Amino acid sequence: MMKVNGDRRLLILSCSLRKRIVEGKVATWDLYDGVAFRVLKRSKREGRFPGDVEVLILSARYGLIRPETEIGFYDQRMTVEVARCQARTNCAFLHGLLRTRCYREVFVMMGRTYLVALEPFEAWLPSNTRCVIAPGGLGQKLSVMKAWLSGLSGAGFKRP
Repeated sequence: MMKVNGDRRLLILSCSLRKRIVEGKVATWDLYDGVAFRVLKRSKREGRFPGDVEVLILSARYGLIRPETEIGFYDQRMTVEVARCQARTNCAFLHGLLRTRCYREVFVMMGRTYLVALEPFEAWLPSNTRCVIAPGGLGQKLSVMKAWLSGLSGAGFKRP
């Protein structure tokens, strides 16, 4: 199958504990209200969100989902057990996606427990695709994510 979008980048971020309380289902993008989502939404509103970036969200309840996927309010935390249970499905999803779309970089912004839900990275990440994982605590992760969105690469990035 032919790959497309070789100049694209993929941002994978974890869901947030902070959610809008909604009735029924809404787009995932509209449900999550954590600080990373606020940064991204503001960037979109202000026309600064890069056109070459696609987003996937890792949900404790649903696994990997697209921002437009409609879901209802839920309250579930990611645990190592949940992450391990999701890993095979998440890796298969990403493997399929990266077989049909070529990304020059994948940026992963999440904590260690969420990372377990994407392991092993070798199962889905092509060797020629650069992967960067936001290091440190939330403040540092946000800073590195903002730099990455701006097209900057640098210290703190690593390939798993």
